[in-house]
Amino acid sequence: MRIALIGYGKMGKAIDALAPEHGVDVVARLGRNWKLSEIEEADVCIEFTTPTSALGNIERVLSAKKPLVVGTTGWSDPHLEQQVASLGGALFFSPNFALGVFLFSQIAKKAGELLSSYPRAGIEIHHSEKADSPSGTAKILSTMVPNLEFSAVRCGSCAGTYTILFDSPGDQITLTHQAKGRTSYALGALAAARYIQNKTGFFTMEDLCNLSL
Repeated sequence: MRIALIGYGKMGKAIDALAPEHGVDVVARLGRNWKLSEIEEADVCIEFTTPTSALGNIERVLSAKKPLVVGTTGWSDPHLEQQVASLGGALFFSPNFALGVFLFSQIAKKAGELLSSYPRAGIEIHHSEKADSPSGTAKILSTMVPNLEFSAVRCGSCAGTYTILFDSPGDQITLTHQAKGRTSYALGALAAARYIQNKTGFFTMEDLCNLSL
């Protein structure tokens, strides 16, 4: 599989570093003002840029009929799925590509149902350079667990930690996912790129994992 990396920041470099051992050839490493000709050789494009650039990049890649994996967070477009369908393209979007985070979200959802009488709260911790607060993953978790709101902490070089507290007068249940670095995110993005090849439509981690708890 040949991929083009749109955005060559920390995530782009993490994917680039892992690509060779997973049989992936990186044919383009692109920053701002990239040209459509630079993605011609790619089977799939992977986009990790900024909220102000993401939509424009998506439109350009879809217009070129290239499958696209998007990991940029901090933005939203309620019409994105319809846009993908209208262009006949393929797009895989997730605010977090770590398989463990997806599993954590499913566990949290089930816990929210089982502990419906428990007040709950969330805390998410990320490195000080992370632009969005709360993170895209925190927002997703808040939609999956009723009445869950996150407090966001940005500090140092923390890779990413999500903690959900379920508290009652008699006890407290705590769920935590802690990333050790960007490896799990990069592996998930590469898995998404393989998954989306030769497909048409809008896809998420739920499609990739094909799991329901």
